[in-house]
Amino acid sequence: MRLIAMSAALLIMGCSDEMNVTNTTATTTATTTATTADKGNFDPNHILQVEIEIDPDDWDTLRHQERTITSILKGEDCMDGPFDSPYTYFHADVTIDGQTAVDSGVRKKGLIGSQSTTKPGLKLNIDEYVEGAELFGVDNITLNNSVQDPSLIRQCMGYAVFEAAGIPASKCNFARVAVNGEDYGIYVHVEPVKRAFLRDRFGDDSGDLYEGTLSDFRENWVNTFDPKTGDTDTALTGPIAIKDALTMNDDDFLAQISTLIDLDAYINFWATEILVGHWDGYAGNSNNYFIYRNPADNLFHFIPWGVDGVMYADTAEGAPFVASVLPSRLLDIPETYDMLEARINVLLDTVWDEEALLAEIDRMENLLADEVSLSSDNYAQIDDVRTYITTRKAGLLAVLPGETYYLDDGSICMSEIGTLSAEFSTTWGSLNTEPDITVVGDLEMEMVWDGYSMVFVQEGAVVGTDDGYELLVLAGIPDYDTSALLLPYFVFSKEQMVDGAQFGVGSGAILYTDSSLHGYLITAGYMGDGAVTIETGSTGSGDLVKGTITATIYGWE
Repeated sequence: MRLIAMSAALLIMGCSDEMNVTNTTATTTATTTATTADKGNFDPNHILQVEIEIDPDDWDTLRHQERTITSILKGEDCMDGPFDSPYTYFHADVTIDGQTAVDSGVRKKGLIGSQSTTKPGLKLNIDEYVEGAELFGVDNITLNNSVQDPSLIRQCMGYAVFEAAGIPASKCNFARVAVNGEDYGIYVHVEPVKRAFLRDRFGDDSGDLYEGTLSDFRENWVNTFDPKTGDTDTALTGPIAIKDALTMNDDDFLAQISTLIDLDAYINFWATEILVGHWDGYAGNSNNYFIYRNPADNLFHFIPWGVDGVMYADTAEGAPFVASVLPSRLLDIPETYDMLEARINVLLDTVWDEEALLAEIDRMENLLADEVSLSSDNYAQIDDVRTYITTRKAGLLAVLPGETYYLDDGSICMSEIGTLSAEFSTTWGSLNTEPDITVVGDLEMEMVWDGYSMVFVQEGAVVGTDDGYELLVLAGIPDYDTSALLLPYFVFSKEQMVDGAQFGVGSGAILYTDSSLHGYLITAGYMGDGAVTIETGSTGSGDLVKGTITATIYGWE
């Protein structure tokens, strides 16, 4: 079932300056002071102790707020602007290392992949309700749950490499978070890209700052750039000018793009994304980055973000990323390709110090092990990062120069293609124990696909935990002759698996295979706008799980 878990993971898509912490409690509305170098409490050898006191009902509401791939990519206004956030702030008292800020704002964070109801990623806005309030000299704190990175260390490792390459990158260390006295374990404390970040890295925060989330300099992608400050041009004049430059011939394009983007700095950024395997960044996925027009030179600079997917050993032989229009265009021009290859080689000879990187892994592993009991999965993933470090240089050199491919201007919006309704009965843990899920449990499933009512000759249902995800998987065979198999699956949390529970269809998709695919599973559609009702639910091994599902099926336009 690992392919299903991997699809679920895709669906739900060196730290710096030391400081001394005074452990005296101080309730504050605007007090805690810090020097510029100390702001944010980013001592790499210290794990922050974060305690949040929040109304339990508000906490439950916060945990269950979510966005789904269908909710952001469906509708007539899809890709017409930045993606709306479903997350709202709640009142809470926040204590970090003994210092307290009363009546702070706390909300959930995450696009798709990092969402969790059991360990939500968090944004703390210390001055959301109390003007001027700060903790350790800052008013915004980002705590990533690291649910997509069981090693816990990839983010700090990734940002450290970007910083060592001379790229403006967030400071990073660890935090242990408790909410209403309940321990939620280790979070990754990452410096947010806000005005303070811009002043520190560029000396000026008055330029245009945009966040790129499924954003690119293509006709149907450019409108999703999200202006992040009150000074930022909401008309997207800069990103649109870059889009227009990309339509020019090579000579005119290079002349024009050099007036809009610091090209040397971008190629350095691109080379570093490639080096650390940041597949979910700009060049790899048109995602997880910022661009900032620095008033000092009036040029855009790229800033990394969301690096929890870097440094996986099975990507160590990955070629240069070109899944966005700017790197794809630059790879096709000999002059700029040569600049990229030269920069990769410089980084490999300087920044990619395997001995130093391995020592940093050892330091973080020991620090975390002294704070919490690491699991076997934690240790295995930490070793996976070590393998990436020791194999990336040879793997990268073997796949240069890399290849570009055609990128069209089509959107990635979805439209309704069908419906699904089902009554199911199965047992908890069957996902992990049954080799043929089409003969397990009882299932009555009705599916309409592009106006055609599917008829299934064999059906089954399984439920359980796989690769860290709670999954309910339905299975239907429409045709014995072609070995066709449809697998609708739903991602949920264990706490939702109780008698009488009702909740919306969140992350769900339909996988498909047949004899022509030799058993390989492809994603045929996504599900949303539906409801799950659990008539009987329990998560003990062999316990009965029974209920109904209705959902709308969406596909790419």
